[in-house]
Order: sequence, then structure tokens, then C-alpha cells
Amino acid sequence: MARKLLNMYGNNRKTSGSVGVLPVCLPEFAKVFLASLLRAVALGLILAITILPVSLVAQAIADVEIGGRELPESPMARAQRDGNALPLTLTEATKRALENNLFENVDSAVIAQVQQRYWALVLAIRQYEIRRNLVNMARMNLLDNRRVLQAGSIDISFLQAEAFVAGQEASLVIFENSILQAQNDLCQTMSGGSNSEIREKFIVPTDLPDFVEYKIDLDMAIVTALRNRSGIDTEQNIVSDVTNAARMLESIRVALTRDTRSVGQKHYEYEQKRDDAGLTKNNVLLDALKAVGNAELLELQLLINYKQAIVNLERALSRTARYKL
Repeated sequence: MARKLLNMYGNNRKTSGSVGVLPVCLPEFAKVFLASLLRAVALGLILAITILPVSLVAQAIADVEIGGRELPESPMARAQRDGNALPLTLTEATKRALENNLFENVDSAVIAQVQQRYWALVLAIRQYEIRRNLVNMARMNLLDNRRVLQAGSIDISFLQAEAFVAGQEASLVIFENSILQAQNDLCQTMSGGSNSEIREKFIVPTDLPDFVEYKIDLDMAIVTALRNRSGIDTEQNIVSDVTNAARMLESIRVALTRDTRSVGQKHYEYEQKRDDAGLTKNNVLLDALKAVGNAELLELQLLINYKQAIVNLERALSRTARYKL
């Protein structure tokens, strides 16, 4: 079965490039995803066998050819090349959305939605960049540590690393699709649902969610909310909304004080030195690199959550429209 899958992948690649002879009706990104997935499954089956015939070993080694495969162009690079990139700050995106949503009493909802979708796009782009970097590092690591045939069998750690690369390449397509979805969501909010020219652009967020502590006196916040929301809600609902929003803001602030990213970075640098000295396995180094990326994404997500928690608190105080973006 493993030989059949490997032969299928090898033959398909020779006839139709990196995506094989997959159905032409599929979108290009789907073809790339399925080809990478097929490769990962084939290698995964090989991993279930510890000793392989020399002929199958030769076939497997012939199919890895890491250096000959180029990653697809990133959506950001593609937009720059085509002249469709549109750099925007959060304030600029919000202004455009407010101009295109000309209904009464929607300012608070529009501002909150723009913030949510702008930061979602920032996160989606960074997720893609981190995963793409991981793929490139995994490829280089695999080439640097390429194994040789020994006693008629194949080194399983090499196949594990190859399967890891194939899986990461396949997931890269999913992360690109997340960028496109986030783009569509933000464009929809900014255009007010109309067929605006903004939909033809690729929005490049230029703001990052830096941390600026938002200080609040809960008692004074409740007084402010009671005054601003008088006649709209009951006192009990107002107090509950403000208290819950303030507690959420504080819990995220506390989570941000835990510096897991620098700890992970130090661990990766340690494993990198061990790898340079030939004292560690490539999968250990890649796991450390993946942990660094995950820690960065967690920190970014917390920063975004903190920004959104501020907006939610301001909405509870009924003064979102006056919040400085």
C-alpha cells in the first residue's frame, strides 16, 4: 500500500507538477492541499514499518526532493505584485466603515465590529507567516540532516521529518484561506454591504496590538454607566455588564504578564546549539520552533483580546463612539 501511494504521488508529480493529476475542476489551492496531504499520508504509512526493502527505500528517497519544491507565493506578496495591496491603519478602516454605514445609532456596533475584524486579519496574516517560516525551517533542517541508507533499511527519523514537512505544507493552504476569509469579513464591514471598490483590494493592516494598560475604577465606571444608560436598561443589568467587562479586562491583563514567549525562544536557541553540535534530533528542534510560534500567536491573541475587551467595556459604559482608537 505504501509503495502504491508513493508511486502514485511520484507519477502524478512528473505529469502535472506539484499538484499531480488531480481533477482540473478543483481550485488551485485545493489541488496543492490534496497533493501535500497525499504525500503526508503515504509517508505516514511508511512510518508504520521499521524495516523496509532497499527498492522501496530508494523510491522513498527519490520522492522527497525537498530542495526542488517551491512554496506557493504568499497572498501578501501576490497582492504587492499585482498592485492590489491597500495599507490601512485601524483608524482609517474605522473611518471608511462609518462613512459607508450611514444609519442612525450604529456607530458603537460598527466601531466594535471593525476592531474585531481588523485584528482578526492581523492574527490570520501572522499565523500564516509563522507557519510559512516553520515550513522553510523544517525544509532546511531536513536537508541539513539528510539520512543515508543503512543495512538495507531507512532511517525512520528522516521519514518522520519528511512527513512533518508535508503536513505543514498542507496546513499552510488552510491558513491562507483564513486570511482570505478575514479579508472578506473586514471588507464587508468597511463597505457597508455595498459593492465597494474596497472589495477588489487586499487590505494590509499596518497597526499591531501593542499593550497600553487601561486603568479603571470599577465604582466610578458603574456610576458613569448608570448615568449614560439611564432609562435604557435596569440598574442590575448595567452593574452586571460593567462588572463582567472589567473582570474580563483584568484577567487578560494578568495573562499577558506571563512571558511564555521568551522562555520558548530560549529553549529553541538551546536546542539549536545542540543541533549545531550534532547532539539533538531534528524533530526536537522543530518541536521547539513550533512552540515558539505558538507562544507568539498566543501573545498576539491575548493582545487582541485585550483591545477588544476595552471596546466591550466602553460599550458597557455607553461611550464607545468617544473611545480613541
